[in-house]
Order: sequence, then structure tokens, then C-alpha cells
Amino acid sequence: METYLPVGLKHVLCTDISRDGTLAGSNVSLYEEVCARYPQVAFQSSGGIGDINDVAALRGTGVRGVIVGRAFTGR
Repeated sequence: METYLPVGLKHVLCTDISRDGTLAGSNVSLYEEVCARYPQVAFQSSGGIGDINDVAALRGTGVRGVIVGRAFTGR
């Protein structure tokens, strides 16, 4: 991150690949950590979203967006 911030990094799509496609819930602590460490960056969460409760669990973490893939399509 430190390499990219000086050249204007503003947005990051952050995927927890260990949860991607699992529908097992998002890695809330990961997003709390990165959003607190880099408040100048808009993070988008991806990986693990299974239902609306998983989206709600990300409230307060600082993420600015959530990717909803399999939970949306049901596949």
C-alpha cells in the first residue's frame, strides 16, 4: 500500500480468497484493520457474503462497498 498511496491510490477491491465463494460470511476483522490503517482509501469488501446479515456485519468497519456474488445469484 505504501508504494501506491503516494501516486494517488484511492480505491481498493479487497477479496479474502479464503472465503470467496463460500457464503460463510465476510472477514470482518480484516476490513476493520485495513480501513482503520488506511482511512484515506475506499475499500470494497469481497468474499464470503452469504446473505444480508453478512452485509450488515460489515457496517462500522469502514468499507465503502460490498461485492455480492453467489449470495445474489443463489449459485
